[in-house]
Parts: sequence; structure tokens; C-alpha cells
Amino acid sequence: MRRILVILLVAAATVAVCWWVASLPGEVSATVSGYTYAASTPVTVLLLAVLFALLYALFRGFGALLRLLITGGSRGIGRATALGAAARGWDVAFGYRADHDAAARLVEELRAAGVTAAAVAGDVGEAGDVATLFDQAADALG
Repeated sequence: MRRILVILLVAAATVAVCWWVASLPGEVSATVSGYTYAASTPVTVLLLAVLFALLYALFRGFGALLRLLITGGSRGIGRATALGAAARGWDVAFGYRADHDAAARLVEELRAAGVTAAAVAGDVGEAGDVATLFDQAADALG
């Protein structure tokens, strides 16, 4: 959630700068394909806001917007999936049933890769544990 807020703040700052530029004496504009985009044109302000928000997302990598929840992630295929996602910049939360040490090691490996990581103990065969998995993953990853 906080990353979405940062992107919205980048877009809002872009809008503010466009309106500030529009208040300067003279006309600030650019002509592209025969159409003049003035800094005060609402379409231009919107396009620039979207452009800078996308540039922020690209700068951080689209992983800045992506999160992954894995059930059974502390070993085997789940562990490999978590490491692969982290290598691509995805934040990862995973559930595990019993092997706390393996889960703690994987969280450290994921954090060393530069992503946010969380391990949640529980049994996905239990409805209450599934709800806890989703709640704690959302809290940890934003």
C-alpha cells in the first residue's frame, strides 16, 4: 500500500510542478506531431503525472508494485519460487507448517536479495490459518 501511495505522491508532485510552471510568465509548451502541449493544459498535466508515476515504477522495477504469497514456501518448490521471485524484485510472503528454522533462513535469504519477506506459520488445511496467512502477509508486505 505504501508503494502505491509513493507513486500517487510522485504523480501529485508532477501536477503541482506543472501548475507552478503554468503560473510563470510566458507560455511553456512543446509541440509533438503537430499538437501543442502547454504546461497549463489539463491533458498535459495528466499525461505528465502518469509518465512520472510510470518512470518511478520503472526506476524501482515493476517488482515495487508486485507481491507474492506462497503456501508451503520454506522448502522445495515453494522455496525455489520465493527465491526466483525475489531475484526479480518481488516482495514475498510464504506460509510454512512446522520447520521454523528453514523459514527463518529463507526470510534472511530473501531480505539479503533486497526484498521484503515474511514467513507465517500455519496449516493451510485450517480455515483460520489461511485467514491468518493472508492477514499477516498483507501487514508485512503492505
